[in-house]
Amino acid sequence: SLWRMGRFHDAWVLFVRTLSDGRHPEHGKTGYTKKHAVDGRQRYYQTLLMETEKRGDVQKQVFLWKQMAADFFSRNLRTACLNCAVMAYLNAGDQSGAMEMLRQMVRTKLFNKVTGSLAARLGIKDLEAEVQPAEILDITIRRRPNCQSRYEDFHYKEASVLETVVREATAGDVKSVHAAIENVG
Repeated sequence: SLWRMGRFHDAWVLFVRTLSDGRHPEHGKTGYTKKHAVDGRQRYYQTLLMETEKRGDVQKQVFLWKQMAADFFSRNLRTACLNCAVMAYLNAGDQSGAMEMLRQMVRTKLFNKVTGSLAARLGIKDLEAEVQPAEILDITIRRRPNCQSRYEDFHYKEASVLETVVREATAGDVKSVHAAIENVG
């Protein structure tokens, strides 16, 4: 609630400090505490994203999306977060930022059809052929946890639906998207 009191900077500093506390909250905990651990950063993401969008602070939005990507084990969820970072750049009119993010995604092979659609907004038809991989990889994008986070465990069904739709549906065909969702069960 710090941002509600006009103390957004303090809320941001508190969030950044939690990043240094480790990747997953269960490390070093035992018993009931470990089993029910919740990463405090996940509570911050929603509020901070809303506030950074309201303030028009694209750099902080992208920072948050990259941090979320680093927290996910699933390549699809990581890619979805990075696609949101590209969209933030595009919505702000920052084509060079969007292009650099695409270069990072090509280097790590964290892209999908949605990424291709976003690249098309920059006039790129074939992502892998036209975008040179980044020479230096952002450490946040390179980082990947060794196991799923507790947050991912709660969303495994949604992730499997997303994977099925991306794999089986035809882009632009609403009926094929609905059919793919129904086939998940």
